[in-house]
Amino acid sequence: MKPPPDFLYRLMTTNESEAIMFRQNIRIYNSCYSFTSMGAKIDKSVNKGPGPYVFRISGQVLHRIGSLLPVGGEPPAYSQLYVYDTASEILIRERTVGKEEGSPKLDQGIMLQLKDMLDEVNPLTQAFRMAQERIKEHNDVQLSIILLGSRNKKDKDNPETSRRKNVTMRGYYTYRIQQRISEGHIWQCGRRLFQQFLVYCCCAIESDRLWYIKNNQDLFRCDILNDICDAIEKGDLIGHVIRKRFYLPPSFTGSPKYMYQRYQDAMAICRWYGNPYLFLTFIANSRWPEIEAMLKYIPNQRPEDRLAIVARVFKLKLMQLLHCLKTECYFGTTIVDVYTIEFQKRGLPHAHILLWLKKEEVDLSTDYIDSIIHAEIPDKDRKPALYEAVSRFMVHGPCGEANRSCSCMVNDTCSKKYPKSFNKETTLDHNGCSIYRRRENKRTIKKEDNHMDNRSIVPYNPGLLLMFDAHINVEWCNTARAIKYLFKYIAKGPDKATLVIKDDATDEIKSYLDCRYLSASEVAWRKFEFDIQERNPSVMQLPVHLKG
Repeated sequence: MKPPPDFLYRLMTTNESEAIMFRQNIRIYNSCYSFTSMGAKIDKSVNKGPGPYVFRISGQVLHRIGSLLPVGGEPPAYSQLYVYDTASEILIRERTVGKEEGSPKLDQGIMLQLKDMLDEVNPLTQAFRMAQERIKEHNDVQLSIILLGSRNKKDKDNPETSRRKNVTMRGYYTYRIQQRISEGHIWQCGRRLFQQFLVYCCCAIESDRLWYIKNNQDLFRCDILNDICDAIEKGDLIGHVIRKRFYLPPSFTGSPKYMYQRYQDAMAICRWYGNPYLFLTFIANSRWPEIEAMLKYIPNQRPEDRLAIVARVFKLKLMQLLHCLKTECYFGTTIVDVYTIEFQKRGLPHAHILLWLKKEEVDLSTDYIDSIIHAEIPDKDRKPALYEAVSRFMVHGPCGEANRSCSCMVNDTCSKKYPKSFNKETTLDHNGCSIYRRRENKRTIKKEDNHMDNRSIVPYNPGLLLMFDAHINVEWCNTARAIKYLFKYIAKGPDKATLVIKDDATDEIKSYLDCRYLSASEVAWRKFEFDIQERNPSVMQLPVHLKG
């Protein structure tokens, strides 16, 4: 990769006030000089309130370039500004993009220097500037710009190109986002723009896969659904919709059929092994020493700027946790485990884990539950390390009357039903859910000027909490009524928008694209092809041969 221009490098890496302001508004500056307009819905609601920034979109992503010159008296925008009215180019760019993004006033000096830099080093900018000169010379001639790929011959002396001729789109982007000592790291300094780049790359990869599925329906055994007899049996009585249906196979990760099959696999395990005993939720900690150590290689970096590092460290921690639970038998001999990966609306990945233990080693009494699951504040003097961990990770809220704007509040009520009630001992309610021991012992934790007691503590295991220095919620779930809810919860799939489509034909691919949400943290995880779901032992789905 070529080194960046000196001006851009200074803006991206130094602590000058001008550079800091530029990085805070880097997406706005990038939009000012974009050649195309972005056709995507950016989910801004996810960034309301305190917390790190996360770039999140919903629906499809399109880029529109338009004509070289404005049509019908419309003001010039995007690529047209490289050709039309260049004297007022900077003012129009700031006015157009600033209005769309709701951005603060941009620095005119930075805008001018960015323009000069692009004119000097960007071949696309130079091509559009050349078109501007041609239009001035021949105003009555129709012109078009054709962008061609590189015509250079392959470098046969390069061992990398000779050893591997082709690379997948995912492999290329995954290679490029890595940090290497021998290469520049200007990409990794992009902050919010780098998050946007990650999401765009994932959209391109996913669109390519969906295009292949749409144009090869026969390979996924979808042809039988287009047969006239089968169509009539399914209620497709309108002739013009037959052979116009597009189905998304269960082999596509994240599709509704994929999540439904994972749910059925979990239920099959439950039918064979019975109910699971423990349900764990493990959330990444952006302040893990491994993450902070990697961020030191590039100055001025924060965890939300390097979500690929967060994803890789969380994967290692998750494997360590599963090794502790399964190989080291932390709660006893584990015979089955099922987990799924999800992503918080503010970015951090987390895992939902179900564990089946060997029945002979499990005591179903409430005393056994109290020995492995705590829902109380520890003694600060006797266990200072545990007290600090509980204070950082296992306190819910404050919510309710203390903070009605908390994200868990729905209709002025906490959706997680906090704060709980004080209980002298652990019991099970009529739904089979555990009501943990929360004694009124006067111990409190101060959080945002509120003194939180045992009623606001999320159930945890002291050993795991200290071992992994992260939020690990441990719940007892060995009851039939809780199982179906838990399995649906871990197999519900990613967030989707509510949408009503009135059409005679079924296009599951379009419905998936219209309803999906993609965040930078999820994209970072998927680029490395880390598992979204895992189960052990595996479940084999037997094919069913119908008569005829």
